[in-house]
Amino acid sequence: MPKRKNPPVESLIVDAAIAAGRGLGAMGVSQGAVDVWAKGYKASFSRVLGTTPNWKKDRPKVLAQGVRLGRLARKLAKAEGQKEISRKIAKKASKAIANDPRCNSILPPGSGKYCPPSGV
Repeated sequence: MPKRKNPPVESLIVDAAIAAGRGLGAMGVSQGAVDVWAKGYKASFSRVLGTTPNWKKDRPKVLAQGVRLGRLARKLAKAEGQKEISRKIAKKASKAIANDPRCNSILPPGSGKYCPPSGV
């Protein structure tokens, strides 16, 4: 039986962005934040997909982290009195999620397969 290929990384990024959007709710997102997340997670996902992960198996865990990312970014923006997610908040939320033990497949924090090691 031929090995099933993972979907293209761009479609995985779309999945993750939709999940983050669920966490963000009605909070707006600046283009700078979109750029930070797209660049960081595209690099991270591309790296992982080259090491034979199984996206079908990993998808629920990754998308749950996407929702957490959106919720945290929204919380940080509200705490700073912002009406949208800025580049700075996107980086701060990504770093916190990358260090969240739920983002890891192995310890230490930040070593999860799909999490950029430095946040983004």
